[in-house]
Amino acid sequence: IDGEPYESISVSARYRPIKRVQLSLRAQAVSHFEDREQIVLNFNWEMDRFRSIGGRAVWRNDRWNWFASYRLSGNEGAEYFLILGDPNATSFQKTLILKVTIPLAVGG
Repeated sequence: IDGEPYESISVSARYRPIKRVQLSLRAQAVSHFEDREQIVLNFNWEMDRFRSIGGRAVWRNDRWNWFASYRLSGNEGAEYFLILGDPNATSFQKTLILKVTIPLAVGG
């Protein structure tokens, strides 16, 4: 990529300790211009058909970021998320986000 060698090595594992709960761990090392490592821990609990609680912790560049979320779906395809933290930040941010996704039909 960009005339420089690129190497990426990753390993991941998923574990379902009980029905509707899933844990996962992924570690990745990338060598491109500089060496970088990343570790991602995920948690998801499907409470029922419409509700779930999840979270992610990411270690990258010697910093941790994490967030937790609550999802409510149904209502003709609409989904509502309440997120504590910022999933795209490099370290934990004290934010509370309400995200709403609504499917739209275009045409007929």
